[in-house]
Order: sequence, then structure tokens, then C-alpha cells
Amino acid sequence: FGSSVVCAMARERAPSAGSPRRWIPGFAREGSVPAPLVAPPALRPNSQPEVSFGNPGNTIKVALVGLANCGKSLVFNALTGGQAKVSSTAGTTTQPEEAFAQLPLDTFRWLTAHVSPRSSLGPMAKIVDLPPVSRSTANRPAQNRCLAAAAACDALIIVNRCFDATHVPNHSLDLKPVADLDIIEAELVAFDLELVSQRVKEGAQLLQQGVPDGSPVPAEMQGQLQALMKAKGVLEQGRMVRFSQDWTPQEAAYLNRHQLVTAKPAVYLVNASASQYTTGKNKHLPRIYEWVDQRSAGAVLPYCSELESVAAAAATPEEKQDTLLKFGLKRAATETLLRLCFDAFGFVFFFTVSPMETKCWTLKSGQTAAQAAGRVLPAFAAGLSSVEVYSVYDLKECGSLRKVQESGKYATRGPDYVVKDGDVLLFRMGSLH
Repeated sequence: FGSSVVCAMARERAPSAGSPRRWIPGFAREGSVPAPLVAPPALRPNSQPEVSFGNPGNTIKVALVGLANCGKSLVFNALTGGQAKVSSTAGTTTQPEEAFAQLPLDTFRWLTAHVSPRSSLGPMAKIVDLPPVSRSTANRPAQNRCLAAAAACDALIIVNRCFDATHVPNHSLDLKPVADLDIIEAELVAFDLELVSQRVKEGAQLLQQGVPDGSPVPAEMQGQLQALMKAKGVLEQGRMVRFSQDWTPQEAAYLNRHQLVTAKPAVYLVNASASQYTTGKNKHLPRIYEWVDQRSAGAVLPYCSELESVAAAAATPEEKQDTLLKFGLKRAATETLLRLCFDAFGFVFFFTVSPMETKCWTLKSGQTAAQAAGRVLPAFAAGLSSVEVYSVYDLKECGSLRKVQESGKYATRGPDYVVKDGDVLLFRMGSLH
């Protein structure tokens, strides 16, 4: 459920197995901009199939989920440069709003500048700003439509309000971020439980009726029903499906067909006030970390939508950097947020390069060159004969492709070559490439 990829932008110590990633406010102020290109540690091939919910493509779809007046729309605008309506009136967002955001990947920025192609295309995220979650039963159909839109996404950003502001009323009298997380979790679990219960009932009826010609019931149908019954047991305990650690790859594949919202990777965005964020003093953070440890599996990122939206509205990159420095920050946390969404799937990033176009692609950690070729074009996967490969980190170090070749860091590999983060690949299909 977590990522095995080391974030190229961050050099923070990796968390222990099973624990969520935590990002402290100081992270946004560490290092220089742009960061130097440093290759992450080598990744070993997976000896066992990795259990993974969801199978997004090069563009991932991410839903912003939160209670009323938590700052979702400000986060949406900071991520996408959008103009979603922002108001202190609860429930301003009544319909899902969508816009795209490109992942700001340092390696891809450098490679594009080095090659100077006519066009370039990096990994994209479609951000969906959903209407607020509510525990009220008065408008259950609207709530279900909201959560159905979340279920159609690949990942969740759960925005947790941690700021006091008299001009932005909270949904309750007191600010209780952990209680808000309980409400969101309960609504997500209730939505999935209703869906899974119905699917279990339908599956049991099909098994009871049997196959019309009297032949044995397909094992796949039985396996899918067993996976749904197992998910139902987890949900009945009030737990997120993704937090259960004993799923098999086949069970996860079965559940992927049902798009359970509680099975999706999640980033918990702790939306703090400007003073809390810039000083790092937030009394709610320890309890939020504890809640995520005990109830979920995801990254926790302190954030300030107020500051980030101001920086995102800057007219030029230079003006944006000046704005961040004025706030005492050296890098926008919005960039980290996007990277965490991609990291949640355990992606590595590889590149294809030509004078016409440079493109960045996503691939699951531990997958092969044949699978990377299939990512570019499905027909390539079966017909790949070899792949020429070098690293963008070696290209940066050597200064030119010729020097990469002279140093022996340019290689030809077979279809079973395990792709590493930062690889530049040239696929060969027999005599064609």
C-alpha cells in the first residue's frame, strides 16, 4: 500500500514497514531549488507479486475529500491553477470540479531542458474537487453521488482542517481534527459496506443458481465472492479496506473491479494556519499521526492552503519563488503533495527521448522493460526484442550522451530488464525501433 520508491525530492529517512510516511513542516523549507539530481538507491526486483489496489495509467485521478470549510477548494486551486469558487459559506462546492496538474519532476525538467525537444509531456494528475462529506442523513443521495465520484478516482487527498478562523466557520463549535477524521472514515466505510453487501448478496445468488448448463461454477466467480466477503468483514469492523495487511495479489485484483473507496491510497493533508505552518507548532499533529498509525495507511503532509494558493497565483516562476521566500519557504508543499500521490502507487519514472518529443512515463517498481514498452504502446509488450538504456543521472553527471556511452553506462538489455527510476529507454522491435 505504501511506495517502495524513494522520493527524489525528499531525503527524509524512510518510515518503518507498515507505518505511514510523515512529512514535517520544515520539509518544505529544506534544500535548495532546484534540487540536485541524485539517483535514488537501486531497487531490487519484487520476488513476490506486490499487493496493490488500483492500476492507474500515466495520468492518475485524485479526489479531494473533506468536511465543509476545510479548505479543499483552495487546495484544488493551488494544485491546478484553477478558479474554483472559495467562500466561507458551507457547501459552496455542490458539483465535482475537475482540472489537470502536471507532476513537477526535477529529473524530467532537467532532461527536457537538456534535449530541447519540440514538445514534452510529463505525468499528469486529474484533480477532482468533491462536494463536502457530511454525517447528516438529510441528503443521503447527494452524499452517495459525491462518494461515487471518489470511487471513480485512483487516490484520495483527505483534507483535515487544523486552523481556527472566525471568518471561516467550522462545521462544529469546536475544532476537532481527529473527530473530523472519524466522521470521514465512517462515511467512506458506510458507503463501501452498502456496495459490498449488495455485491455479496448478488454473488451468493449466482452461486446458488449455478451455471445454466450444469457445469462447475468458475473458480474466478468463487474467488471474487470470497474477496468481497472478506472486505465486508473488514468494513463491518469500521476499518478501511486498504488498512488490512493480509490481502493477496489475486484478492486485490478482484476488489479492484469494484472500485472501493476505502481501498484507495490516501494522503492526509493537515491544513494548518499560516503561523502554525511556518513555525511548525501545531498541537493537533501528534494526535493526527497517532490516528493515521492506528486507522489508516497513508502519508501525512502538513500544509497551508492559504499560503500555497497565494504562491500558486504568482504570474511567473520567479514571482512564485519570491512569494515562497517571503513566507520563509523554499519549496511549495503543493509539489510534494503531487509527488506523494504518485508515490502511493509505488511508481518509478522512465523517459523516452527524441528531437520531436520527450516524455515521462510511470511504471510499477520491479516491472520489466517489456511492461514499460506496453505502457508506451500495448502492441510493443509482446514484440520487444531489446531495449537500449541509460540513466538521466549518468547523463547529468557526464554532460552528454556520447560521454555516457564512452563511460560504459549505456547498455543494451533484454525484455526482462528491470526498469529503474530515471532510466531513459529506447525500445527495439526486431529491426524497428
